[in-house]
Amino acid sequence: MLTLIAGLVLGSAIAPDHPPVTFHHRGRPVTATYRPAVRVAHRQIGSTAPGGRTSTLRCAWTASVAVERHARRDDGLTVVRHLAAAPVTGSRPGWCAAAARADSPRIDAHVRHQLAAVAAADGTTLRADLDAAHDRGVG
Repeated sequence: MLTLIAGLVLGSAIAPDHPPVTFHHRGRPVTATYRPAVRVAHRQIGSTAPGGRTSTLRCAWTASVAVERHARRDDGLTVVRHLAAAPVTGSRPGWCAAAARADSPRIDAHVRHQLAAVAAADGTTLRADLDAAHDRGVG
């Protein structure tokens, strides 16, 4: 029997936003915020076994993280970009309902790690986005 349980969790319900990042662009302060959108899918695999036999029942899960970055310069120039982070997968013996509760801390830690990695790697792209918006006169 194959069952799919999927949920969409936005922002701080599973992990808080990344702390704002502040830096200077063309002599003006910029504050960038990173907000996660997390999708966790669970898939029940295997089957229960009659007494005395080993069950093959497992819950396979995948957590995908998308990050929305908002950057605002003090003069009102604002840029937004959607960034993706690598998904993480895992499995645990038993039913998905129990595994979902048990794996929440691991998924939360993964989201925090991915959010920090995306924010750390975004510097060059963020500055290019700000330069392009500035050159177009958007703000």
